[in-house]
Amino acid sequence: MWIPNKNIVCKCPKVRFGERYLVLGKDSINDANRPGLVFNSKTVIMEWDDSMTERISRFSRREIRGECPSRHYERW
Repeated sequence: MWIPNKNIVCKCPKVRFGERYLVLGKDSINDANRPGLVFNSKTVIMEWDDSMTERISRFSRREIRGECPSRHYERW
């Protein structure tokens, strides 16, 4: 996990080893020196709750069926 220096002073909860999280963001850095996740100020991280499983599956099925509007968020 990589966090740019300018984002170190955030009020985010601490990420704990051995816990499960849902991470939302955009992979926009192809840096061989930083393998893994790169977080920025727009990254969302939430502690995983097993109740999320069905909701994520439902959204995935809708996307596969083409029921979700296609949007491109270039402002990330």
